[in-house]
Amino acid sequence: MPTRVPYIGDLTKRFVALGCSPGARRAVGRVVRDLCDARELPGHADVLMALEREGRLPVLAHGRRVPEHRLWVWYLATDERLEVVGLTASEPRSA
Repeated sequence: MPTRVPYIGDLTKRFVALGCSPGARRAVGRVVRDLCDARELPGHADVLMALEREGRLPVLAHGRRVPEHRLWVWYLATDERLEVVGLTASEPRSA
């Protein structure tokens, strides 16, 4: 089973900005772990969207919903690395 090395950047700042509860933080951690261990990415339920990032250029990223929370983890992935590029509390917009 592949194990990608996660790079989570400023995820802690996003937790604070979104007012995430400890339970939501743990749920996000589980999603990141699942993404790192996935055999194939993107997953069948993951979505693709241009993600706007404050002070940075938009990035085309895949997103996965955090179960039982109104959160989405946005990522870029290779076979060796998973980069979390965003955490949002809004539903993805269709292109």
